[in-house]
Amino acid sequence: MSETRSRRSRLLSIALGVILLTAVGGLVFYVVVPVPAMPPDTEFYVLNSGTPETAYPTNLSVGESATVTATVENQEYEAVSYELAAVHDDERFVAQSKTIPNGEMWTRNVTISFEEPGKKQVDLFLYRDGDTSEPYRRLYLRFNVTQEP
Repeated sequence: MSETRSRRSRLLSIALGVILLTAVGGLVFYVVVPVPAMPPDTEFYVLNSGTPETAYPTNLSVGESATVTATVENQEYEAVSYELAAVHDDERFVAQSKTIPNGEMWTRNVTISFEEPGKKQVDLFLYRDGDTSEPYRRLYLRFNVTQEP
């Protein structure tokens, strides 16, 4: 019987050893391989080029210009190529491309002016990796343009 017990003890020891090695291996894998804290994302926003505390100007006169700063922050965990396009009445008046490394940001000043009064909209489109069929992110800037007295 002692031979049977010895055999069982040996098998039990081997099984416990395998479990212990698996647990240690899993722990080492968890510590070594970084897990992203958040899902990949791109931040795309606009600030007034004057002071960050104020919103971009929405009331303009004909011929008056406003400059806004479009910012792209890459949090995609890899370098990404972006294209920024500003469009008014189906006409592109700003287009620029840049590859941004992970964790970095890109800012671009966009100057806007109008020659006719009325309610106007400028669309800012952000495309990713050369795909210009559908914007990856979009922003809409609305302006009330008045005739100078």
